[in-house]
Amino acid sequence: MRDVVGKCPHCEYAGNVGEACRERVCSRKGYHFIPINHFEDLKDRPFHARDQHIGLVMGDYLIVGEVGKGGFGKVYLALQLPVLMKAALKLMVRGSSDPVTAATLLKKFEGEALSLARLNHPNIVRLLKYGTFVDTPYIVMEYVEGGRTLKQEVTERVFIGDGFETATAKHIVGQILNALESAHAQKIIHRDIKPENIMLQHVAGDKYFVRILDFGLSKFVEDRTQTSMVVGTPTYMAPEQITGKNIGPWTDIYAIGVIAYEMITGRRPFAGKSRQEIFSRKLDPLYNPVERILDVGYPEVVLRFFERAVAREADDRYSNVHEFRDGVERVFRALEKTQHVSISSSDLAQL
Repeated sequence: MRDVVGKCPHCEYAGNVGEACRERVCSRKGYHFIPINHFEDLKDRPFHARDQHIGLVMGDYLIVGEVGKGGFGKVYLALQLPVLMKAALKLMVRGSSDPVTAATLLKKFEGEALSLARLNHPNIVRLLKYGTFVDTPYIVMEYVEGGRTLKQEVTERVFIGDGFETATAKHIVGQILNALESAHAQKIIHRDIKPENIMLQHVAGDKYFVRILDFGLSKFVEDRTQTSMVVGTPTYMAPEQITGKNIGPWTDIYAIGVIAYEMITGRRPFAGKSRQEIFSRKLDPLYNPVERILDVGYPEVVLRFFERAVAREADDRYSNVHEFRDGVERVFRALEKTQHVSISSSDLAQL
């Protein structure tokens, strides 16, 4: 492979990308030269403020930058050596010295790797490798380039006052359902479907190609172990996640029901100022989220769909992707006939 000139992120010596830095301290710590463009991203930070993992090589992956945090780990941009292919490397964060907590964290981190290893679908980010570095496990996944989260997309639309066209909302929701159908066929429940975990990638021919991220809270249907820990994101959590009751495909269906409600109406079905207020509304048998959109004048089929999609009891909900897909297809047909734009700017302001 052709040599590419880079710099050490910690002493700023120059050398070929991927080669070990020969400066005494950096050599002892195992640092390597990274590409100049990635070095430029951190050169203005003082040395002590630079992430100490940047410049390390884990397996054949050179860490060159920070991406963010995922479930139970920190995510880095990595380059596979020697071809310098971009990848996302999630390194488990050991946040507790308590052995029980640490064991639980490790089990969940390994569970994400096991889930991704069983999944092969274009709308789900692929697992590339699972390994350990100095006794700390890491997961290497596809790097979604040219992407933004659904949350970022909605936030920008709020700012400029531009709602989703029905066709766009239909396209995005349909792809999320395709991904969930694949996961559920492998007996995997995601348990944390939310706009932050849905990437919209701009690829040739498609501005809104969906990639599902972060299976850190995923659960195998055949795993009957119970936990008293409430896991998930309050706005998108199903009632059974709050109460610790049996979860299943219907749990993910509830989350996509909430997302569809937000994309189509521009309002949150269980809006609340606190986690407890959101939970209280989700568990209240007298609270009806459809009442929040009665003033809009949606066709009856839309109202009935949302009553079922985000029903409190799992038995009253769509039980699988096929049922949900049939219901939401009727909703989009009705919206197209009545020329409803999915979200008006005034509704978006309430998100």
